[in-house]
Amino acid sequence: MSEEVCVWVFVYGTLKRGGVNHDLIGAHVLEALSARLPDHALWCNGAYPGARSEPDAFVEGEVLRLRDRGFVLSHLDRLEGHPLLYRRREGLVQTEAQDILAWFYVLNDLNSGSWRRLESSLWRPRNLSVKGQCRRGPVRPQA
Repeated sequence: MSEEVCVWVFVYGTLKRGGVNHDLIGAHVLEALSARLPDHALWCNGAYPGARSEPDAFVEGEVLRLRDRGFVLSHLDRLEGHPLLYRRREGLVQTEAQDILAWFYVLNDLNSGSWRRLESSLWRPRNLSVKGQCRRGPVRPQA
């Protein structure tokens, strides 16, 4: 398959393997690698995460090589609410073996919901009540 019809996309939330939205793109996945998005941090609104630019931070996720570039990107743009809720960006993500130029989605506006900065670089939807993960209400320090 030629590289022109494939695309690399970094995912860090519901689109990761095992995530509730992964089936939307699962049939298009040719390769999946653990990866980090440098100079970004995770935020969450109680249901799903968003990445925001932040120096010296990183987001853990997966970089997926997907076939049908145009189809996949147009569907992901709709899912992510591009360009209103999230904006699609292109940049280097880091894998164990190499850096890969990939598309990823960043949170556009923190005012559009109850967003909280996560202490963790890895979003886990099953841990919504764990300190540093996404939850509603103010973050309170543990005694």
